[in-house]
Amino acid sequence: MAEQIASDTGTNLDEEEIRKDDTVLVEEETKIDDAPPTGPEPPADHVEEEGEEAEGKVTKYLLLSICLSCFGNAFQYGWHIAIINQPADQIKNFIRATLVSRTGEIPDNEVVTIYYGFGMGAVFVFAGWISSLFSGTWADKFGRKRGMVLAAPIMILSGCLGGISNLDGIKAAELLILARFVAGIHSGLCVSLNSLYLNEIAPKKIRGSVGVIFQLVITFGIMISQIAGLSEILGGDRWPFLFVFTCFPSLACFMLLPLCPESPRYLLLSEKDEEGARKALIALWDTTEVEGEIRRMHEEARKAEGVKAYTLIELIKDKSLRRGTIIAAMLMVGQQLSGVNAVFTYSTQLYELFLEKDIMPYMVVLTGVVNFLVTIPAVPLIEKLGRRVLLIYPTIMALCSFVLMTVFLKLLEDAETGVDSEGVKTYDLDDSTKEAYGAICVLCLMTFIIGFAVGLGPIPFIIVGEIFTQEPRAAAMALATSCNWACNLMVTMLYPTMTEQLKAFANLPFVAFLFITLTFFFLRVPETKGKSYEELAEELSPKKQTAA
Repeated sequence: MAEQIASDTGTNLDEEEIRKDDTVLVEEETKIDDAPPTGPEPPADHVEEEGEEAEGKVTKYLLLSICLSCFGNAFQYGWHIAIINQPADQIKNFIRATLVSRTGEIPDNEVVTIYYGFGMGAVFVFAGWISSLFSGTWADKFGRKRGMVLAAPIMILSGCLGGISNLDGIKAAELLILARFVAGIHSGLCVSLNSLYLNEIAPKKIRGSVGVIFQLVITFGIMISQIAGLSEILGGDRWPFLFVFTCFPSLACFMLLPLCPESPRYLLLSEKDEEGARKALIALWDTTEVEGEIRRMHEEARKAEGVKAYTLIELIKDKSLRRGTIIAAMLMVGQQLSGVNAVFTYSTQLYELFLEKDIMPYMVVLTGVVNFLVTIPAVPLIEKLGRRVLLIYPTIMALCSFVLMTVFLKLLEDAETGVDSEGVKTYDLDDSTKEAYGAICVLCLMTFIIGFAVGLGPIPFIIVGEIFTQEPRAAAMALATSCNWACNLMVTMLYPTMTEQLKAFANLPFVAFLFITLTFFFLRVPETKGKSYEELAEELSPKKQTAA
């Protein structure tokens, strides 16, 4: 009996232990089921990765938005940079005739040249500088796309004024000057707006390439304006049609750009319209996987909570943005003080130093063609090589080109005058040597344009749009473009005097500025390729600098 009891007790104990073991196994399995997965990411995260991969596509809606905005704005700016170059003699004759009708006396050539220089060149640039100061406020109040649409009638007005200025019964050079002033107002506003719009609608992976398209279209406008200005086309006595033509791109922008989406970042971060931003992203990027971008914009908004859009004064005073502000200003100062607009605005006068007058108009066209064609490779190169490489090395090329051109211009000048700068008789050059030196000068000018077109042309606008978050970005672009226009105005006003006084050495001041800005670029400008707005803002913050 005792053994039976023992046996029964053992059996019961074994069954209890088995039940306990089963309970433990069930609990452990339950814990395993409840634990967070440690293997591959769940499907939701996988979709996010697919959304990231889809960001690099150039969709038809994105391409349409780029083309319409650039055709109505960047193209117009390029067109007006070069519009007065080819028909310069005809416009001067028109100004002379107007002055004769007003005073009854024939003015001196010097008076006409001053009238032409200030009325056609300086007025345009001065108006652009003034309006660029308000471009940030315009962009924040009306939006990027809507701001360009509302500005389009300004350029249409400019085209009409320029077109009627030479009509019989009117013949008023004042209307032509007013047309240039109005065109400058439009350009000052829309250079900023167009650049902001492209920067904010482009996916991060192709943001640099889309930014280069802005500069590419500017160079296209310069080239087409130079070709159209030939006497065989719209030059000569038909020059008013060069102004009338500007009505058509702006009319297309006014009518068709409203069909394109607004900047998603502006909609969400400035207008607090998340659904509108989501629809804009879906349309522009042709994908429904945009929640990752929406979350990133919300995170940016959370960090900037309570911060309103900046004014120019607030931007300048904000110490946390000081480094980015200095970089933005120096990029634009470097672009204009490189001498590029002196080359395009006064290329005819420059070619007079070493070319026959008959072929000068075609050399001006060649300048524009080279500028446009060389900008094309920059579109893919900027995402492969980065911003710094394309900013620094082509600038070195431009600097060396100006130095070499100055040497050969001086040799040609001395051969022409027969004496050196100290009045000592030197040497003369035979015709073949003069032609060879002239060809070298043309080659140096072309290599300068190549260096500018790849580097200082497109890169500054891209970097300025990338190193600021949403709230200060419009003000920063306004500050940068106002520096650009101010330096442009200075070069436009001073370069004719520089060529008269310095002659062959007229480009040496540009060499000095190129060297200064090149040093700054090398020491202070960061690489922005593949980085988000928030990462770049953090990199340029004072705390980051102190830690470094």
